[in-house]
Amino acid sequence: MTARPNLQMMITVHRAFERDIDRLSSALAQHPGDAARVGALAANWTLFYTLLEHHHQAEDQALWPALLDALASSAGVVTQMEDEHHQLDGTLVQTHQDMLQWAADPVPELAEQAIAGMAAIRDLLTGHLRHEEAAALPLVEASMTAGDWAIFTDRNMELNADVEWTMPWVLEGLPDPVRAAMWQMVPEPLRDGPLLSWCDSYSANLDAAFGITPSIRPPA
Repeated sequence: MTARPNLQMMITVHRAFERDIDRLSSALAQHPGDAARVGALAANWTLFYTLLEHHHQAEDQALWPALLDALASSAGVVTQMEDEHHQLDGTLVQTHQDMLQWAADPVPELAEQAIAGMAAIRDLLTGHLRHEEAAALPLVEASMTAGDWAIFTDRNMELNADVEWTMPWVLEGLPDPVRAAMWQMVPEPLRDGPLLSWCDSYSANLDAAFGITPSIRPPA
């Protein structure tokens, strides 16, 4: 029997994107002129922006072509996924520019521009992710092999190779058993060294930006 993709991590990543855009827009609305938070909020936004950009690049470069190869009748769905990525791209780029301007000059007027962009992103992204999960991922699960899926995940990892907070971002707030299992999948030299440091710096960012300290380190 052919091994099929395990999509649980994809769903976890989708929920993390939704989590980020919700709390970023909320925090910016609550603290539009808070110079003390500007660095932390800008860093958290940049992480969200970078990971989402890489996620969509990996899908466009490695996932949708593989789905088309495996299932020619998926062409219509693939075109819809690509079109939705393009719809998001312009708003993401503009909002990133607005956030950089606000970070340089944290005044409410500039924050309002970024908040409007984030609201548009939230609507587009939520609709896209729900559509992908309902229409595209079932086709991926049914027609692609685990090897095909690994090519996509490897491409995503390549794009995120220099993003130190990628793993802490994924680990944030997961149930203890899931987080423990994911920690065990990380090579020991990374798990016992840089990853702990990245988790601590990511936690510090969450505290400074949002005043929260969710579970990220391995369960005791």
